[in-house]
Amino acid sequence: MSVIIGTDGDDTIVGTDQADVITGLAGNDTINARGGNDVIDAGTGANTITAGDGDDTVILRGFGDRVDGGAGSDLLDGSNLTGGGDFRAFYSYIWQANTTGGVDVLYSIARAPFPPQITTNSTSIGFERFIGSTTLANAFEFQGLVQDIEATGGNGSDTFIGGQGADIFRGGGGNDRATIGSADRLFGDAGNDTFSLVTGTTLAVGTTIAGGSGLDTLALAISGTVSTVDLSTGAFGEMRFSEIENISLTQDATYAGSVQTVTVNGDAGANTLTLTGAPLINVRFFGGVGNDSLTVTGTGHFLSGGEGDDVLTGAGILEGDAGNDTISITGGVARGGIGDDLLVVSNGAQGYGGDGNDRFSGVNQVSPAALWDGGAGDDVFTVNIDGGLSGAIRILEVVGGSGFDTIDASQTFLNLTAQMLTGQSFSLTGSGQGSGQAFSIIGRADGIERILGSARADDLRLDGLTTSIEIRAGGGDDIVIGGLSADLLSGGADNDLLEGRDGNDRLLGDGGNDILRGGTGDDRLDGGDGNDTIDGGLGQDIAVFGFSADAATFSYENGSIVVTHVSGRDVLTGIETLEFTDAVLTVGSDGRVVLQPLTDLVGTAGNDRLAGGAGRDFLIGLAGNDILIGGGNFDRLDGGDGVDVALYSGVRRQYGATQSIMAGGPEGGTDTLISIEELRFVDGALTFDVNSVAAQVMRLYDTTLDRQPDQPGLDVQIRALASGATTLQGLANAFVASDEFQNRYGTLSNQQFVEQLYRFSLDREGDAPGIAAQVNALNTGTSRAALVVAFSESPEHRTLTQPVLNAGLWVADEKALQIARLYDATLDRLPDAAGLAGQLAALNGGTSLLQLAANFVGSAEFQDRYGALSNQQFVEQLYRFCLDREGDAPGIAAQVNALNSGTSRAQLVLAFSESAEHIALTAPLYSGGIRTSDVAFNAALVEDESNKPIDGHPQVMIQADDALPVTKAEEAQVLASTAGYDPGQIVVGFKLVEDAFVLPAQDDLTPLVLPEPGLLDTTAPEQVSLPFLTGDRMLTLSNPEDVTLDNANPWHLGTDTDGWMMQ
Repeated sequence: MSVIIGTDGDDTIVGTDQADVITGLAGNDTINARGGNDVIDAGTGANTITAGDGDDTVILRGFGDRVDGGAGSDLLDGSNLTGGGDFRAFYSYIWQANTTGGVDVLYSIARAPFPPQITTNSTSIGFERFIGSTTLANAFEFQGLVQDIEATGGNGSDTFIGGQGADIFRGGGGNDRATIGSADRLFGDAGNDTFSLVTGTTLAVGTTIAGGSGLDTLALAISGTVSTVDLSTGAFGEMRFSEIENISLTQDATYAGSVQTVTVNGDAGANTLTLTGAPLINVRFFGGVGNDSLTVTGTGHFLSGGEGDDVLTGAGILEGDAGNDTISITGGVARGGIGDDLLVVSNGAQGYGGDGNDRFSGVNQVSPAALWDGGAGDDVFTVNIDGGLSGAIRILEVVGGSGFDTIDASQTFLNLTAQMLTGQSFSLTGSGQGSGQAFSIIGRADGIERILGSARADDLRLDGLTTSIEIRAGGGDDIVIGGLSADLLSGGADNDLLEGRDGNDRLLGDGGNDILRGGTGDDRLDGGDGNDTIDGGLGQDIAVFGFSADAATFSYENGSIVVTHVSGRDVLTGIETLEFTDAVLTVGSDGRVVLQPLTDLVGTAGNDRLAGGAGRDFLIGLAGNDILIGGGNFDRLDGGDGVDVALYSGVRRQYGATQSIMAGGPEGGTDTLISIEELRFVDGALTFDVNSVAAQVMRLYDTTLDRQPDQPGLDVQIRALASGATTLQGLANAFVASDEFQNRYGTLSNQQFVEQLYRFSLDREGDAPGIAAQVNALNTGTSRAALVVAFSESPEHRTLTQPVLNAGLWVADEKALQIARLYDATLDRLPDAAGLAGQLAALNGGTSLLQLAANFVGSAEFQDRYGALSNQQFVEQLYRFCLDREGDAPGIAAQVNALNSGTSRAQLVLAFSESAEHIALTAPLYSGGIRTSDVAFNAALVEDESNKPIDGHPQVMIQADDALPVTKAEEAQVLASTAGYDPGQIVVGFKLVEDAFVLPAQDDLTPLVLPEPGLLDTTAPEQVSLPFLTGDRMLTLSNPEDVTLDNANPWHLGTDTDGWMMQ
């Protein structure tokens, strides 16, 4: 071996046939290494290098070298090449005839801003392996070669075009682009890489693509009439691929004019599918659990997003499935599925929202007529027609489904007209811009609960409507007429005419000089600013004013009461009560008002419990954490300092509530709330407390997942944090480890993580010093979870999320949910409000959940349904009524065996009731407040909508409306699994001690299971019929021979096979 070092001049260096190390240094050198496995460092200058035979390595340090690798497996190393600006390192080869008639392969590397044109006249070159520049963007282009090439890129954005051999490319860092050849193995490594299969390429076994980290794309020119791209298994024909997030489809030129079908199976990641310029390709996409983005041109496609928050754009059948999906459809059928979806519908497409709070938007022109069906949930149907555009929108029918559904025409800039049609349908039309603009909607009145009018003059008449509706007309001089039920009518700005007609209505004049007519029923009429004329009509009607009584003066004209105030002059007739912020005036028999003073009750600086009476009370808590109970009538509750609670005796859905107003419920009247942090009901609490556990969890959802919490998830996390089972730091760790978080943040560097945290948490770009400080904290040991908590609880983030708290966060009472589920499991119905309150009081008073279940089972209502059934029939019906499905044979057999072996029907019912399946199935009935059978929708109690935008982030809150289905059968929603009981896994032990049967201590919610009476051996005092479970506390049951149904002991032995039960 020789070591040969040149000079800085133009050297001619000849090596040996051994393994030489040759260094050219500066100058334009000519180097012939001859045989052996040589290492040749070209140095700077324009050098000509012949490596010769052997496995040689040529190291390049500058541009303009001409190299010939010769025989052997040779490596060309350009890792040291550098340059500035947009220059790239392009590897090209030229061919030169030699004197013996063969060809010398001369390798050239150049620095240029654009790739050169490559022309080849041979099928092999003298180098087999290439290492690109570490810093420059490398271009490896080897079209026409049949030999195998191995190339490695650097940190730039490299390109690779292989030849006809089995090539290997490793991209390294940067966003690389590689063309797929037959049997190639391509590795993207870091960066957002693209791998393209071009027209005319035939794949061979062994073709392998590995995207590496980053968002990588597989661009396929589709050949063949039927193809499958499977992201879950990583297969496309003979190609195998992995770590690919995006699929881009085009049509192979050889199949132009042919109809092709491509099936794409997504994986668990966030997949992106793009089809452009190929109208004859029909795509069938089946998504996984990730947040997929699917965009296709042409028609006839089927896109199914699967779980996750998907974005689907195209025509055909587009299904979002589970998740909060966005579907933009230009023809065909869109189905949102489960979740809060956005459907942008045009060209006559049909839209079905499915479960969840969905939004529909009609863009400019819809023709022919279409159908929009919101399904379950609180849906919004938005008609978008720009005032400067011509054309007509015609939507055949809007079906709201269950929930509180809205038609929003506020952005149409048209005059709206609504009128009743045959049956309980109505038409809503818009016209008046003079350039052919118009729209027409036919709505199912029994499925639409709210209409939002335009800023122009609307004429909205729904007299004859039997269901309640809320109409907010917006600006303009509007006419709004309600129907036969309790309606909420709002005129908005300008001079409006509002008529409630029948029912207990709520009329809001807002600004302008309005006319309000209550009609029959007990109405609430609020004229707002301006000179209003208010006629209550029949019933006990209330005129509402948003200021104190001291700010008004009263006079009487022609039998009317005139109220003069700073913002107008109102004339009242047919009014029985005048309600101000600080007083209530009743109208006496002489037609004059009578002041009813408030009764003051003032607390101390400590934690007080203040309870008012049936009259009007003013409760003042002062400092401390107080509980205020207004009682009946119109009360004023001022919590003062501290975390204060207003306590109400009904379920949430009996009330309309905001942070400042509480109306309805068993108490009646309307309470004014000041400095109240929580409203507590039988079935849970509505909290406004910025420091509450619920608020901390809500902020954590927003910081980590950039969304508001789903109700089941919020409830679970609140219980975990409130019970001490975890800390806020521990909860943040769980969020950071979640799949949803990892899908968004997991592959980001600390720098990228911090930048995204600023965007998602604080809705802004981070400042450079702030980013640097947070990145340094992560680099020096601070965990991502700790940083998440710091962002989540920062003053800036608290301010950003305050509007959510202003609307209120609902925190369900778990015991109330258990009782509601028992009603469904045993009686297949919603609870009545009084029954729910009574059962909850018993449970809080010490009665066990199992005993409550036994009481339900012993009720006449239960016995009428189940009592005469055999165990087999009982189990089959339990599956149907409780789980809304037929039972599987093994499951039925296991439950029947349990009953035959001593499990009581009460115990089995409780196990079904608290099973994960039943909890998930009934969750929509209780989200935001337990729905009860005796609480009808009353639009007069709907709270102020100013803090509840219908667009933007979903918020966890509840309205006093008919927002949820009457039965769980109307909700096909599948929620996240919740821990519960497996009815087939019930274990109990007991024994006879002296004259009493003793059961061991059980967990609070675990059913206590006793065998059938025939299995009890009362003659063997120490016999244990099942394994005895020890515990600190025991429940004793008297020996049956000492028990009769008439004595004081409530335990008795059932007359059938139910075993022991509570009388």
